[in-house]
Amino acid sequence: MGDEAREKGLGRRSADDAERTRGAIIDAALHLFAERGFEGVSLRDIARKAGTTHGLIRHHFGSKGGVWRAVVDVADAEYVAALMPVLSGMESSREEVD
Repeated sequence: MGDEAREKGLGRRSADDAERTRGAIIDAALHLFAERGFEGVSLRDIARKAGTTHGLIRHHFGSKGGVWRAVVDVADAEYVAALMPVLSGMESSREEVD
């Protein structure tokens, strides 16, 4: 790809850019789903809030259901990460008692 194409933003995006876009989509979807519910949100709503395009959301997730699954996976991971210190502390306390 030539310098001119790079300056115009043409060509493949970096993995970091793609991950930032994916994160922005998930964050936007999380907020919209929380406000309006799954049925009250369209991919175009998510794209608008994330500052991206409907087509890019389809590229990353395939469908609104794919976006929903990604949002749930992120929420689950955050929940587990928050619980781990608590569970580790409980295990340590249990070992001290034994």
